[in-house]
Amino acid sequence: MKKIIIITALALTSIAYAQKSKFSYKMGIVTSLPANVTTTTISAGSTMLEASKKISKKMSVTGNTGYIRITSDAVTCQIPVLAGLKYSVTDQWYFGAGAGITIPTKKSYGDTQFGYSPYLGYQKGHISVDARYYLSGTKAPLSTMALVFSYTL
Repeated sequence: MKKIIIITALALTSIAYAQKSKFSYKMGIVTSLPANVTTTTISAGSTMLEASKKISKKMSVTGNTGYIRITSDAVTCQIPVLAGLKYSVTDQWYFGAGAGITIPTKKSYGDTQFGYSPYLGYQKGHISVDARYYLSGTKAPLSTMALVFSYTL
Protein backbone atom coordinates (compact mmCIF):
# COMPACT_ATOMS: atom_id res chain seq x y z
CA MET A 1 0.00 0.00 0.00
CA LYS A 2 2.89 2.35 0.78
CA LYS A 3 4.26 1.84 -2.73
CA ILE A 4 0.93 2.83 -4.28
CA ILE A 5 0.72 5.99 -2.14
CA ILE A 6 4.30 6.96 -3.03
CA ILE A 7 3.77 6.41 -6.76
CA THR A 8 0.49 8.37 -6.65
CA ALA A 9 2.24 11.26 -4.88
CA LEU A 10 5.06 11.20 -7.44
CA ALA A 11 2.55 11.16 -10.31
CA LEU A 12 0.63 14.13 -8.91
CA THR A 13 3.85 16.07 -8.34
CA SER A 14 4.94 15.30 -11.90
CA ILE A 15 1.61 16.50 -13.31
CA ALA A 16 1.84 19.77 -11.38
CA TYR A 17 5.38 20.26 -12.68
CA ALA A 18 4.40 19.35 -16.28
CA GLN A 19 3.34 22.88 -17.15
CA LYS A 20 6.82 24.31 -16.41
CA SER A 21 9.07 21.56 -17.75
CA LYS A 22 10.17 20.42 -21.18
CA PHE A 23 8.84 16.96 -20.41
CA SER A 24 5.66 15.60 -21.93
CA TYR A 25 3.32 13.55 -19.72
CA LYS A 26 0.51 11.20 -20.56
CA MET A 27 -1.85 9.14 -18.44
CA GLY A 28 -4.01 6.27 -19.58
CA ILE A 29 -5.85 3.04 -19.00
CA VAL A 30 -4.57 -0.38 -20.03
CA THR A 31 -6.73 -3.24 -21.31
CA SER A 32 -6.05 -6.59 -22.96
CA LEU A 33 -6.40 -6.89 -26.71
CA PRO A 34 -9.70 -8.54 -27.70
CA ALA A 35 -7.86 -11.19 -29.72
CA ASN A 36 -5.17 -11.91 -27.11
CA VAL A 37 -3.12 -14.97 -28.09
CA THR A 38 -1.82 -15.62 -24.56
CA THR A 39 -3.69 -17.03 -21.57
CA THR A 40 -2.59 -14.04 -19.50
CA THR A 41 -4.80 -10.93 -19.61
CA ILE A 42 -4.71 -7.46 -18.10
CA SER A 43 -7.67 -6.82 -15.82
CA ALA A 44 -9.79 -3.70 -15.34
CA GLY A 45 -8.21 -1.08 -13.13
CA SER A 46 -4.82 -1.11 -14.85
CA THR A 47 -3.28 2.32 -15.47
CA MET A 48 -0.19 3.87 -17.04
CA LEU A 49 1.78 7.10 -16.62
CA GLU A 50 4.51 8.10 -19.08
CA ALA A 51 7.00 10.96 -18.99
CA SER A 52 9.02 11.68 -22.14
CA LYS A 53 11.63 14.19 -23.21
CA LYS A 54 12.65 14.81 -26.81
CA ILE A 55 16.35 14.28 -27.46
CA SER A 56 16.07 14.91 -31.21
CA LYS A 57 13.32 15.81 -33.68
CA LYS A 58 12.07 12.19 -33.87
CA MET A 59 13.55 10.49 -30.76
CA SER A 60 12.38 10.72 -27.13
CA VAL A 61 13.57 9.21 -23.87
CA THR A 62 10.66 7.76 -21.87
CA GLY A 63 9.87 6.61 -18.36
CA ASN A 64 6.78 4.53 -17.65
CA THR A 65 5.07 3.43 -14.47
CA GLY A 66 1.56 2.45 -13.51
CA TYR A 67 -0.52 -0.21 -11.84
CA ILE A 68 -1.03 -3.45 -13.78
CA ARG A 69 -3.49 -6.18 -12.75
CA ILE A 70 -2.57 -9.39 -14.55
CA THR A 71 -4.87 -12.42 -14.62
CA SER A 72 -3.36 -15.81 -15.40
CA ASP A 73 -4.07 -18.67 -12.97
CA ALA A 74 -4.61 -15.98 -10.32
CA VAL A 75 -4.65 -12.18 -10.17
CA THR A 76 -1.23 -10.55 -9.74
CA CYS A 77 -0.78 -6.80 -9.28
CA GLN A 78 2.46 -5.10 -10.28
CA ILE A 79 3.97 -1.65 -10.54
CA PRO A 80 6.22 -1.50 -13.63
CA VAL A 81 9.08 1.01 -13.67
CA LEU A 82 10.43 1.10 -17.22
CA ALA A 83 12.89 3.37 -19.04
CA GLY A 84 13.01 3.41 -22.83
CA LEU A 85 13.12 5.14 -26.18
CA LYS A 86 10.33 6.26 -28.51
CA TYR A 87 10.81 7.01 -32.21
CA SER A 88 8.26 9.15 -34.11
CA VAL A 89 7.88 7.85 -37.68
CA THR A 90 5.45 10.68 -38.54
CA ASP A 91 3.63 13.31 -36.49
CA GLN A 92 1.03 10.66 -35.58
CA TRP A 93 2.75 7.22 -35.72
CA TYR A 94 5.47 6.10 -33.32
CA PHE A 95 7.08 2.98 -31.86
CA GLY A 96 9.31 2.28 -28.93
CA ALA A 97 10.22 -0.01 -26.07
CA GLY A 98 10.82 0.18 -22.35
CA ALA A 99 12.75 -2.12 -20.03
CA GLY A 100 13.17 -2.13 -16.27
CA ILE A 101 11.61 -3.78 -13.26
CA THR A 102 8.15 -4.83 -12.11
CA ILE A 103 7.43 -4.51 -8.41
CA PRO A 104 4.72 -6.77 -6.97
CA THR A 105 2.20 -5.01 -4.73
CA LYS A 106 2.17 -7.94 -2.26
CA LYS A 107 4.91 -10.32 -1.13
CA SER A 108 2.67 -13.25 -2.08
CA TYR A 109 2.83 -12.10 -5.73
CA GLY A 110 6.56 -12.83 -5.86
CA ASP A 111 9.75 -10.78 -6.05
CA THR A 112 10.74 -7.73 -8.08
CA GLN A 113 11.52 -8.95 -11.60
CA PHE A 114 12.60 -7.84 -15.06
CA GLY A 115 9.95 -6.13 -17.20
CA TYR A 116 9.89 -5.33 -20.93
CA SER A 117 7.31 -3.61 -23.16
CA PRO A 118 7.72 -2.83 -26.89
CA TYR A 119 4.88 -0.86 -28.48
CA LEU A 120 3.45 0.74 -31.61
CA GLY A 121 1.18 3.76 -31.27
CA TYR A 122 -0.89 6.46 -32.94
CA GLN A 123 -1.51 9.95 -31.53
CA LYS A 124 -4.06 12.52 -32.70
CA GLY A 125 -4.02 15.73 -30.69
CA HIS A 126 -3.89 14.84 -27.01
CA ILE A 127 -5.31 11.31 -27.45
CA SER A 128 -3.13 8.29 -28.19
CA VAL A 129 -3.59 4.52 -28.54
CA ASP A 130 -0.71 2.07 -28.14
CA ALA A 131 -0.61 -1.65 -28.91
CA ARG A 132 1.86 -3.13 -26.41
CA TYR A 133 3.43 -6.46 -25.63
CA TYR A 134 3.97 -6.72 -21.87
CA LEU A 135 6.48 -9.18 -20.36
CA SER A 136 7.10 -9.50 -16.64
CA GLY A 137 9.57 -11.92 -15.06
CA THR A 138 12.15 -14.41 -16.25
CA LYS A 139 11.62 -17.49 -14.02
CA ALA A 140 7.86 -17.86 -14.61
CA PRO A 141 7.22 -15.03 -17.08
CA LEU A 142 3.83 -13.43 -17.54
CA SER A 143 3.23 -11.97 -20.98
CA THR A 144 0.26 -10.43 -22.71
CA MET A 145 -0.79 -8.08 -25.49
CA ALA A 146 -2.51 -4.87 -24.41
CA LEU A 147 -4.07 -1.63 -25.64
CA VAL A 148 -3.26 1.61 -23.85
CA PHE A 149 -5.66 4.54 -24.26
CA SER A 150 -4.01 7.71 -22.98
CA TYR A 151 -4.28 11.48 -22.79
CA THR A 152 -1.26 13.80 -23.11
CA LEU A 153 -1.29 16.56 -20.51
